[in-house]
Amino acid sequence: MSRVLVTRAADDAEALVVLLAEAGHQPVVAPMVAREPAPPPRQDPFAKVPEPDVLLLTSAAAAVALTDRLPPGFAPRRVCCVGPATAQAAADLGLDVDEVPEGRTGADAVRLLGDLRGQRVLWPRAEEATAATTRALIASGATFVDVVVYRTVPHPGAAALLAAAGPVDLVTLTAPSIARTYAAARAATPAHGTPPVGTIGPTTTAACEALGLEVLAEAVPPGLEGLVAALPR
Repeated sequence: MSRVLVTRAADDAEALVVLLAEAGHQPVVAPMVAREPAPPPRQDPFAKVPEPDVLLLTSAAAAVALTDRLPPGFAPRRVCCVGPATAQAAADLGLDVDEVPEGRTGADAVRLLGDLRGQRVLWPRAEEATAATTRALIASGATFVDVVVYRTVPHPGAAALLAAAGPVDLVTLTAPSIARTYAAARAATPAHGTPPVGTIGPTTTAACEALGLEVLAEAVPPGLEGLVAALPR
């Protein structure tokens, strides 16, 4: 049984822990990052665009960040969510989810939505969201409003959590920001060596390679299920 490090934010770890355990691994949780809400913008875009043609949700964290922020009568004509966890978080807000793409990126979701010329898209996002979704929205012809609703920050106790986790056989990394914090924490706690990593997709793989981390596995297709399936047993 492999000991596999889960480095996601504490609020996000459970889904990966369950999948790893079901696959016969021993998950070890050491969050490398934490989430914090972004300061509200001067003009509330949710009140400004109460009836967007499309509400695009690219993470469950973005959906959760909308709690208590949506104005009365907020009524997007279509709701598109990246991944089942995001769709469930949107449903918990009382939103009817119309589309969930097979791919697991914002750009995949925009491609599923098709020609968006003349349509308004509201995209609540993380501060560090990749530019690929922005490029896809521009290419679609949409008029879009993107608003930062949360940011990911290094966990203040990352090095201590990593040291407490002890030796592991593999490390899972699910975002470039997590990879950067993990690499810094690992450099500060060299006693347990540098185990190989598995990544959630090509963007995280590129970040790991730039940091000098050994990438043993990459999810295909990108996503938690693909990540667990790609790990050696």
